[in-house]
Amino acid sequence: MFSEIALAVKRQSPYAKTYAAGVAGGYDGYMPTAKDFIEGDYEVDGCKYSPAAERVMIESALDVIGRLVN
Repeated sequence: MFSEIALAVKRQSPYAKTYAAGVAGGYDGYMPTAKDFIEGDYEVDGCKYSPAAERVMIESALDVIGRLVN
């Protein structure tokens, strides 16, 4: 995922120390932000994700983090 997605999760997390980890390289390695789909470039050309992936990733990550808190 692009760093903006991880930073959004970090900002909204109830934990002071929240980290994102991912795997780099290969076709599956790019999860652009919705804004990047509008701007276009090689990361979004033929990307298997949709512009909604950013929202889904952030909401899902925060849901999992919320389950840890409660």
